[in-house]
Amino acid sequence: MSRFELRAGERFTYHYDFFAGWRLDIRVEKITARVPNRPYPVCTGGARSLDSPRFRSCPCAADQDGNAATFSPVAALLPERTPPELLLWEAKYAALTSYGAAATLLSDTFPLGRRLQPTAVRQRVERTATRLEDELGEERFSFIDTCPRDLETMPRPDLPLVVALDGGYVHSSNQTTRRDGWFEAVTGKSTPTGGGPAKCFAFVQTYDHKPKRRLYEFLRS
Repeated sequence: MSRFELRAGERFTYHYDFFAGWRLDIRVEKITARVPNRPYPVCTGGARSLDSPRFRSCPCAADQDGNAATFSPVAALLPERTPPELLLWEAKYAALTSYGAAATLLSDTFPLGRRLQPTAVRQRVERTATRLEDELGEERFSFIDTCPRDLETMPRPDLPLVVALDGGYVHSSNQTTRRDGWFEAVTGKSTPTGGGPAKCFAFVQTYDHKPKRRLYEFLRS
């Protein structure tokens, strides 16, 4: 809502087409800062239609520096077409089952107003994974900055961790060679012996370009 730059006292009409075709007249009474840790209502889905007219770019700016001949202000203002809450649940469902089953479960659970397609779910999950991968820091040879001589004088942690590791090979049914169409997955789970939430992690050794960084961020979290 902040992107619309509304001021107190202004109003707008909101169409929500969910079976009944609700039409809401909303007026901004007051704008306050977001309070941390306070629950707020969110919209997890729903098909919304916005008028997005396209305009011609200035001839002096078109075809220069990658500028398109036409542009849409609405598309520039709202680059993401899917609510972040729906992206979160798509990633969670897709991590537990197939994309087809995830699309069916999400369509039956959330008031989306449309049926999700497995291909669309897969593409959005891949974009989310790529964004998270880009946010991961750079890989380093070692993340231990302490001198080995000083490690002996450092106190031991109060609660030891119980770490379980497992792994396996996933083969493609269409592979032509022993190296083509397969990968090795390594999974793990750490649980404090004194109680507390467990942490799970997994990575593909043959494809992960930042295994040390990923493990470091996991242990630090």
